[in-house]
Amino acid sequence: ILLCMVIARAYQRVAADQIRCLAAERTAGQAERLAQLTGALAQARTPAAAIEAALQEPLHALRADAGLVLLLSRDGSSVEVARAVGYRAAEREARSAVSILDKTPANDAVGRGAPVVIERSRAWADEYPAASRGEFAALAAVPLLIGSRVVAVVQLEFREPRTFTAHERDYFEVLARRAAQALDRTWQHESAVSGRAEADAQRERAERELIERHKVEGALRASEARYRVLVARTTRLHGLAAALSEAATLEEVARAVVREGRNVLGA
Repeated sequence: ILLCMVIARAYQRVAADQIRCLAAERTAGQAERLAQLTGALAQARTPAAAIEAALQEPLHALRADAGLVLLLSRDGSSVEVARAVGYRAAEREARSAVSILDKTPANDAVGRGAPVVIERSRAWADEYPAASRGEFAALAAVPLLIGSRVVAVVQLEFREPRTFTAHERDYFEVLARRAAQALDRTWQHESAVSGRAEADAQRERAERELIERHKVEGALRASEARYRVLVARTTRLHGLAAALSEAATLEEVARAVVREGRNVLGA
């Protein structure tokens, strides 16, 4: 009996050690997945890169069969598929035709501002009978919020039933927060770059207009100078003609020619 008790306790210790090792491995795997997700989103420099990272990283981390990113318009009246991976042609077409008014997991995620998770096809059919499910059995729709506004939804789909663990649900929360931050940052960066480019273009236009204005002003000044010279010359010629017309003798004509002619020619 004593020997059996010692062996049983040894087995219990081994089993407890195995459980702790498995828990540590799961924790390490979760930390690695989160680090990869955070790193990929932090490296994104454009909205397209942020969308790609927000979709590809969860697809690989959770081994999803397909996924897409839905972008909402600023007023929330429409939705479009920004990126889709892993769908067949009919499945992709059905998801592209979704309206913001339809009852779908993604629209429910938008309304709740929280992830919507479906683990079995029966639950999907019961809760969303009109939604196009295709051959998928499980789904996770994760809304991305900037402030209090949902700007996008990351939707992951699985062809087999899936029970989402606590670690995976925590992963959804991190995905929602980090992906929204990446989108907000890249949108602001893109807006700043666009604004700077527009400012540069306006400055170049202003410089060209200033150069053209200087050219016009120079031409006007040159034209004005020529006009003044022409007026002065005309005035001098008019003085010569007047002096000649008033001269009555040869001496007065000679005097007028010498005096006025010198003025006209600048002699």
